Amino acid sequence: MPLAPTSLADVREPISSNCTADPFNADGSACQGGPVPTPFFLFTRATNILRLFAGAITTGAFDPMAKLQAHGRKVRASGPGVVCRPSERVLLTVRIKQGRNAAVGVWRKHGCNNNPPQWHLVIAVTGGNRLHPGQATGQGSARITRHGHLVRIARWSRGVTLIR
Repeated sequence: MPLAPTSLADVREPISSNCTADPFNADGSACQGGPVPTPFFLFTRATNILRLFAGAITTGAFDPMAKLQAHGRKVRASGPGVVCRPSERVLLTVRIKQGRNAAVGVWRKHGCNNNPPQWHLVIAVTGGNRLHPGQATGQGSARITRHGHLVRIARWSRGVTLIR
């Protein structure tokens, strides 16, 4: 049965993992070599059901440095977005926190193509505060929808260095 992600297919793509069960780890709960277990969706194309594709969520989706602008009242940040398939839309909320201060912004992607799109945002610091050069925490939350219905939510957090 093809698992083509179309509006006609009334099936859910199976979830797989980079940590599979084998005789050494029993149920796959412990990965050999210590990588972080990463779930991903498996699907085929309606045009060729003999090929198997995977769509994984990119975690830690922040470039390691973000540039301060407007004397620390704005931040220019970027990073890879989540993998999304045709007919899906992404609403990404980005937050960069440093102590009690935070900058928040929203990025939207329409017309996905199975590749993680790169996002770029200039986001304003809330409450009229400022961020300063140094370490901060980038947090992201992506809502992926298809035909107006929520498909999945991805959340991640990563250290970001703020520079002038």
